Amino acid sequence: MTLDNEVLESQLSIAELLSSMFYGEGELEIDDETAETITALRDFFESPASESPKSFRNLHIVIFLAISESRTLALTVVLHLRARAPSSTNTPPLLELSIKYSRSPQPDVQGAEDGRDWLMQTIEHLQSDTTKSKLQPLAAQSSIIVSTSTTPISLNDTVTRAWFYLPSLSTRSKRDDIVNLAPSHRITGFVLAGKPGLLCIESPQPLGPDAFIAQIKTESWADIPSHQKKITERYRETGVKRAFEGMDEVTETISTRGARANRGDMGEVRVFLEEKGLKGVLEIVLGANEFK
Repeated sequence: MTLDNEVLESQLSIAELLSSMFYGEGELEIDDETAETITALRDFFESPASESPKSFRNLHIVIFLAISESRTLALTVVLHLRARAPSSTNTPPLLELSIKYSRSPQPDVQGAEDGRDWLMQTIEHLQSDTTKSKLQPLAAQSSIIVSTSTTPISLNDTVTRAWFYLPSLSTRSKRDDIVNLAPSHRITGFVLAGKPGLLCIESPQPLGPDAFIAQIKTESWADIPSHQKKITERYRETGVKRAFEGMDEVTETISTRGARANRGDMGEVRVFLEEKGLKGVLEIVLGANEFK
């Protein structure tokens, strides 16, 4: 259920404020679905007579804050546009923040009157010289840290499962970074190279997939031009059981086709997912046309 118009307009204004503040190359990232939702919101408020849409997707925005010449901190902002079901007794947050940086000090901001003030205070805190001085000593550390945790992953865990589409994911070392980083976040799923490239992320945290993607982009993919980092979320499931026991690289287990042998056989991928209890999901992620 969509929130009332006054709240929607306030959330839109926050998104537009962030876009105006972080307009430099690589400073702000808005996925395709969020961009489309922002456009739909603008159109709605420019035509007051039109009927309010029944549902809007929450806005996902990632801000990249420089804390040294070579390192950035990823701040994921989620602006909620949907209300909880009438039967729910919990009041949903209007704005959530997720900060990704190894051992980063958490913001200590108080007295914010609304989401906008809280967000601005948080950004100001993270950009302060004091905070940067705490983070800079970490810059020399390895970008990708492999977890040494022995806590077993259980298929009974409740997770958020997000599906991402990439035009291509051909560099093996970049895929290895995804696999190696995942255990430290208790993330499972799979990565498939080729055209298309697919990435499935299962996380026990609602914003875990967003934080994980942000860290991969700022650390593992830091040397890749911005236009080549395009990744689109196609589908998200919440409150589901884990289907994967680890983060697996499955490229070599799937047959290839095409002139350059770089197109994975989606029929085999579908069978692979059905064996994991995920029947019908691939059609949602890629669209039925892929199987015609």
